[in-house]
Amino acid sequence: MSKDKLSKHFENLSNDAKVYLESELAYYKLDAYKKSIKAISFILRFIVITGVFLVLLSFLSIALSFWLGELLEHYYLGFLIVAGFYFVVFILLLLFGRQAITNSVLKMFNHVFKDI
Repeated sequence: MSKDKLSKHFENLSNDAKVYLESELAYYKLDAYKKSIKAISFILRFIVITGVFLVLLSFLSIALSFWLGELLEHYYLGFLIVAGFYFVVFILLLLFGRQAITNSVLKMFNHVFKDI
């Protein structure tokens, strides 16, 4: 091989490597963009659904409290019963809920980032 051919071959190799690296960089940028959009949309959807659920739970709790209070002829008793129920749920979550919450969060994030 002459020097010109060898020089041209290395120049082509250098250009091909540069094009390849630029293509790979563009691919990973698009992939990161896709995954970040997917994660952000999942988090926003989770926040909206959780917010609507909390509002629904609040109204149902108030309605249950008034209904129990009417049955017991004292509204404060209805509110105390509902508050006591939530207190028991809170204590049970403190005692036994750590592993269940951790597992559910891991499942959610595995679903979002399963392509990684």
